[in-house]
Amino acid sequence: MVLKIQKLWSLVDGTDKAPSTTSTDYSDWVSRDDEAHTQIALTLTDEPLNTIFNAETSKEAWDHLMMQYEGKGEQKIAYLIIELFRSTLSDDMPLNPQINAMLRTANTITTLGLPLHEKLIALAIIILLPPSYDTLKTILTAAKSMEMTVENVHSQVALKEHRRAHEADSSSVFAARFKGTPKGNKDLKANRSCSYCKKPGHKVEDCHKLKAKREKDAATVSVPLDSTALCVQMHSYDDNDPIRLFHAADKLANCSDLTDRWLIDSGVS
Repeated sequence: MVLKIQKLWSLVDGTDKAPSTTSTDYSDWVSRDDEAHTQIALTLTDEPLNTIFNAETSKEAWDHLMMQYEGKGEQKIAYLIIELFRSTLSDDMPLNPQINAMLRTANTITTLGLPLHEKLIALAIIILLPPSYDTLKTILTAAKSMEMTVENVHSQVALKEHRRAHEADSSSVFAARFKGTPKGNKDLKANRSCSYCKKPGHKVEDCHKLKAKREKDAATVSVPLDSTALCVQMHSYDDNDPIRLFHAADKLANCSDLTDRWLIDSGVS
């Protein structure tokens, strides 16, 4: 491709032949051929470089390489085709560099003499998408033939990947914002202090010291049946907001005593 961009490929494939040594264009041709020869040599490692060591022109260098690696080139094509169509794109890493690697493989196969149709490459990308992209795969395979291009498929996959990354970031922010110790958690209980004994680790309704005191008081206090009894009991919903319930009872001798007494209902359930 570099040789084509620099318009030197015609020297390598032999279509631009050397003019006569007496021609005024000969020195220019030699200069361009040396440049093509240099470009070929710079892309080679030690072993193939030895193959073109005695080549005098860029065409001779290319011909030597073809003779040496033509059989290996066919094997390389077979290997690359297997790699292109049997590899699976993974969710564990970004898809864009993986797709770019596929495109480089397809381009290498074309360079080695087996051009691949663009629609075939686009289908290969779609088929090899991970299961999490099944919906997009269905949409892309149902697209019109004119839309089945590598560029369109690549852009749709990139857009989907970007959207998924954004949703994942939003979920992480949401989780971090509302992260906290849920009610009833052991750590939360451990941080509570009893409002009676002031010791941490339990609530007032679970306080053994308070229960013992209540049992002791209940055993020592007697309530006369013919007198007014005032009973007080406290239940705590939250250590910081206790709810106190009061109950007052008066022993009546008979129902006739209600004629001159008030019955008061506080309305508290």
